[in-house]
Amino acid sequence: MTTGPRFAIERPLASGGMAEVFLARPTSGPLAGQRVVVKRVHEHLADSDELREMFAREGALAMLLDHPNVVRVVDVGEDEGVPYLAMEWLDGVDLRVALGVAMRQGTGLYLADACSIAAAVARGLHHAHTTRDAAGRPLGIVHRDVSPHNVFLTSDGDVKLLDFGIARTNRAAATRTGVVRGKAAYMAPEQLAGLEVDARSDLFALGVVLWEMITGRRLWSSDTETGVARAIREESAPPPSVYVPEAAGSLDAYVVRLLGKFPSARPSSAGSACAALERLAHAYGAREPANEIAELVAHVRARLT
Repeated sequence: MTTGPRFAIERPLASGGMAEVFLARPTSGPLAGQRVVVKRVHEHLADSDELREMFAREGALAMLLDHPNVVRVVDVGEDEGVPYLAMEWLDGVDLRVALGVAMRQGTGLYLADACSIAAAVARGLHHAHTTRDAAGRPLGIVHRDVSPHNVFLTSDGDVKLLDFGIARTNRAAATRTGVVRGKAAYMAPEQLAGLEVDARSDLFALGVVLWEMITGRRLWSSDTETGVARAIREESAPPPSVYVPEAAGSLDAYVVRLLGKFPSARPSSAGSACAALERLAHAYGAREPANEIAELVAHVRARLT
């Protein structure tokens, strides 16, 4: 990455097929000197109209979202002709790393922690799903990529939903029916089929994430995306209590409801899901979720050193 006038790059954080991510500090403006995370299209792809459109859409959506459980985007623009967006820097670990540590130990997360994290993600999703534009019109934002990779746990015990890069809205230009994007293992059946998605599609993905947090296992065990897609369409997820007996009862029933094959079988909104998951977290002993999640982050980091 060429360091442009806007940012002094400290170090790379990640690189994918379309973009690279860096820890950086703005060199001017109100955020000068503060750490931010810069996501930038690979320079050799910067001429792609599709990628530029995706980045512009992600930035425009993210700038509309202002919620404690959604990562905050602080700047969107171009640096030497290459599109970028800058986000708040978060100190902690993503849920994929936390789950990896738990899985290597042969366990899931504490049930109270799993429910608290899922409730926080649902809270962030509800904000996104109900966000309106400047004219007060509902945008109908659907994240479409809820997965452990896109849930971040901070050292202060916050839970942040990341990456609205493939989110859809109800604006016709934002997505096309038949286009399938996202991580297959967390997609709802209707998303896999390229059909219309709505808030309940994100709740299915949240159900997969919650199932995996509880059990410390992957829900769909196939080694291929084709096998995963077939399982999502045709197989019923076993209740978490098959592997974790303590989850029997209300938690089992709610996870199974989130994983309903048809949207009508799932909770009606992320707001109602958040309320239900908060009650379940309390039932399993959650008292100070932020403190308990901060302890989880400290535990994970200790296992990584």
